[in-house]
Amino acid sequence: MNKKFLLLALLLATSFYPVGVSAEGNSITVSPALVDIEFSPDDTEKVTTFTLDNSYNAPVDITVELQGIDQQSGKIIPTTDVDIELLGAVRFSETLVTIPERSSRTVVASFQNLDSLSPGGHYGTIVFTQKRVADKDVSITQSVSVGLFLVKQGGQIRDVSVTTYRLKNIPFQLPSATLTEIKNVGNVHVVPRASVLVYDHSQNLVAKSIINEDSRRILPGSSLQSETKFVQSRRVWLPQKLTIVLEYRADGIEQIKQLTITKYYIPPYIFFVTPLILIGSGLLAKKYLLRSKLKKLRQETGSESDETIIKVRRGKSTKSPKSSPKKIVVKTIDTSLEP
Repeated sequence: MNKKFLLLALLLATSFYPVGVSAEGNSITVSPALVDIEFSPDDTEKVTTFTLDNSYNAPVDITVELQGIDQQSGKIIPTTDVDIELLGAVRFSETLVTIPERSSRTVVASFQNLDSLSPGGHYGTIVFTQKRVADKDVSITQSVSVGLFLVKQGGQIRDVSVTTYRLKNIPFQLPSATLTEIKNVGNVHVVPRASVLVYDHSQNLVAKSIINEDSRRILPGSSLQSETKFVQSRRVWLPQKLTIVLEYRADGIEQIKQLTITKYYIPPYIFFVTPLILIGSGLLAKKYLLRSKLKKLRQETGSESDETIIKVRRGKSTKSPKSSPKKIVVKTIDTSLEP
């Protein structure tokens, strides 16, 4: 039972190798790992030769077949959904190959530019599969998948769109990373090119994020999701409004599309200095108001003594108020009579 479990684990561990499979130091490898075919109107046929290497100490049998293709999370995955037009245009010199121990064999694939092959992109995987019996009840299947990208000229549409665009950042700070999803809305595979540029109010480049630096391809209808960090090239010392521009296109397309947003930026030191300035300003204002009150009280009391001023403020002045002199109004009455 333990032996069967180990064999099953070996199967799972070796079934996802993209260009070769290996177990216990032995392997089956296939080259090339990717086939790119482009038919011009004058082309009738193109040929690719695959080399299969067997490092086992025993002969192996390899089957060769064309399968469909799916792209998930940037990985090429074989499927049973085969492009019918492509299926009719591909021929193999052998579909069952026996490779002696520690030896190599070649398989020739020919691609026909048939009238039934419509213009645009056609995609699939060429799968090399080895089956061997490890136990009377357990057989191990190992396979190598080679991506096939075939484009027939005459109706190619290369175009991409941005379906997701988000910035990772703290409010009022420079973004730390960008989250994007770029979709292939054309009918041929493309290599998307994109960058996010951050400019200050004087249009100086402050930071930059490059998307798809490793030149990954995306198939028609598929998307490329990525998270890329920003690299800061210039410091921003003053609060200001920043302009953030997403530029994107696909290889083979000259036109660059743009998405522009603006955001306000406050340097981090402002958040530390501002409270100190406010506290200092408050203390200075309080000191100024106190001095103004003391000056007014000195004028009212005629005293320079702070103790006297304090008593006056408490209503306990030691000086009695000076009585103001009474004003005497004398009225003169003229009693003389004119003759």
